[in-house]
Amino acid sequence: MHDGFSLPQSSWIALLSIAHRYEFLNVRVRAIREIYDRVRQRFEENSGSGSGSGSEPPNYLTLMLTAEKYDVPFEQALPCFAGRVMREEPLTEVEIVRLSTLTVHRLARAREDYLRKSKGRLDSRNVAEGIVRDIWSAAQNK
Repeated sequence: MHDGFSLPQSSWIALLSIAHRYEFLNVRVRAIREIYDRVRQRFEENSGSGSGSGSEPPNYLTLMLTAEKYDVPFEQALPCFAGRVMREEPLTEVEIVRLSTLTVHRLARAREDYLRKSKGRLDSRNVAEGIVRDIWSAAQNK
């Protein structure tokens, strides 16, 4: 695949599905990079607010489900989870139904920690990412 090759996000997710199933490692790495690097760039530009840059905001639910389903490395998907933690609105019923029980539990815990630790802090994105990273890594080490 050439570096200038471009697809819409939904097509990259479909390609990731195929690459995951048939173990096309180079294609898998490229699809993950194309899907999640764009989200990270947007997250860093907007501090997770979903506003700014003029394009449609990322569908974090789709990206979190994709990460779970296709074993996307956690560091790649971290902005998706941190974005949900930083959002003012609680998890929606659709998010709760579609995400795994474990992920819903971790997100709820992370949101509570974030609310306590981020008051008055200017580096709230770093706080959110640190909390999410700590909760997910602690759960994986059990």
